[in-house]
Amino acid sequence: MEPAAKVENITSQETIESLTKEIAELETQRKSLEAAEKILEAGKTNKRIEKLKSQLSEKRKQEKQSKMLQDKKTLDEAHSAEITNFNSIWLEKKNKLMEDLQKEEEKIKNKQKEEKVKTKEELLKTFPEKAKPDPKFLQLKQLKYALMKSKQYEKAYEVEQQMKDNETQRQQKWEDTKNEKITLEMEKLEKAFKKELVGFNKKKTLELFEFERKKNMEFNHLNKRYTNTASDMALSQKTLKYRLSSMPIKEPKVRSKAASNKTGSTNIRIRIMIA
Repeated sequence: MEPAAKVENITSQETIESLTKEIAELETQRKSLEAAEKILEAGKTNKRIEKLKSQLSEKRKQEKQSKMLQDKKTLDEAHSAEITNFNSIWLEKKNKLMEDLQKEEEKIKNKQKEEKVKTKEELLKTFPEKAKPDPKFLQLKQLKYALMKSKQYEKAYEVEQQMKDNETQRQQKWEDTKNEKITLEMEKLEKAFKKELVGFNKKKTLELFEFERKKNMEFNHLNKRYTNTASDMALSQKTLKYRLSSMPIKEPKVRSKAASNKTGSTNIRIRIMIA
């Protein structure tokens, strides 16, 4: 009897080949025994053959069942690897898309920033550095000089203060008007910028939506292919399991002693007739 460790190392295919070889050898031995008219020995050999055939049949069933499990495992592992690869590829694609969209957004914002500075500079150039004198200021100036000529210095000083107040008010009004116009133009520009960014964000949303649509479509196709293959395999395995469960296991044929004696008597009568 072989050691248990060695038996465990024998593969199913090796066992089947070993049984098949042993059956073939026993068949040859049985035929030799029949030819030598060693009836009891031939009967024992035949019992051994039938027993081995039963073992072989059971072993083949086990091998097919094992193969079915292995096929399903292989399919699941392949699908799992495919999903992992799919996720890796699409993650890389999404990162690339997000990177491109971010670059495009930064480009738009930088362009807007430069345009904002340039527009403000151009608007400032349309205004003089100082406000133009108004008629009242000129009148006060003439009055001041007239009072100085007539040596009315105190009144001339009062007029000069009025001139300064007038100039301060006029300059402030001019600054307010200038700033108001610049602010108005810049607000228009900001609105245009916001509109441009809204348009970009819509485009970004559409691109991401289209990206997810394509990804989901390919993922569903991947899953459908797996589901179809798994369903076909399950149906095929179910049919095979039914056939295996319906397959009769051959039992050793036991010949009675009376039948053996009868066969022996018949052989004797045949030999007498020939003689």
